[in-house]
Amino acid sequence: SRATIYNLFKSKSELIHAVCDRVAVDSGLIDVDHILNDPDPWSALNRYVAAFVDFYSLNRNLFRRFRVIAATDREFSEVITLRENRKRIDGLTKILKSLHGDSSKKFLNSQEIDSQALMLKALLCFEVFDTLCENNAAPATVKVQIQVMVLSLVKNLLEHDESLVEVISLPDYLNPIRFSPSPHPDVKGEARSKNTK
Repeated sequence: SRATIYNLFKSKSELIHAVCDRVAVDSGLIDVDHILNDPDPWSALNRYVAAFVDFYSLNRNLFRRFRVIAATDREFSEVITLRENRKRIDGLTKILKSLHGDSSKKFLNSQEIDSQALMLKALLCFEVFDTLCENNAAPATVKVQIQVMVLSLVKNLLEHDESLVEVISLPDYLNPIRFSPSPHPDVKGEARSKNTK
């Protein structure tokens, strides 16, 4: 009964955490932290991404349901967000620190590392996986796609300054210079000059 459940878990949040823990244990994600001990940070990153994609693949329908509930249940949404941040961001932050320490660049401050971890978390979220699985794409194929995106982004972060404009290679038609005021006279200006002649 509902009373028995709340007696066991004390609060709705504790119940949601317990359900999520059970899903993680059954899916093998509960042991993902041991990947962070891999002495090769590139291998750790690749394995870390693979672990979460496999987790999504096993529980795709459940996580879709979670998103529906979270859209209308604030407490449920807060628990899911907390867990996603704790697992994904903490792990990605640790890997990024190892990667930056191994690179020739000066070690970044904690705020810059946190910002980069958020960028990677965006690629590692369930919504990206779910979108890439549309049109019956095989989960194994999607896993490789996400791994490539994450590894490519990290490579760029290591090789460039922290500026997002420098990290992302924009196509020519999206180059920011094209959004600056046009050096050519406007139509009205041309019309006025003709009328004064």
